Amino acid sequence: MSGCIVGQCEVCGDHIFETDWDGPIMEEYYMFVHEKGCKKKFHDNRIIKQLKEDINRLRVENHELKSENKWLKKNGHVGQISLDLED
Repeated sequence: MSGCIVGQCEVCGDHIFETDWDGPIMEEYYMFVHEKGCKKKFHDNRIIKQLKEDINRLRVENHELKSENKWLKKNGHVGQISLDLED
């Protein structure tokens, strides 16, 4: 490692020198990440975060559909789409 310190790695917290950071990550996320070692972990963490967000969104959507289904059954809407979902 040589040169000036340009920032701190978002993954490991160590200093990043001008010769060992990943340009594309900086350009896309405005974060410094070590080119070697931390880059894969950074991408894995981004994927995990996105998957958790997707799961939460699907849980909310599932809850809304169950509520709508209960309302349809309760109000006897014949000819409406009604799903037989279990809680």
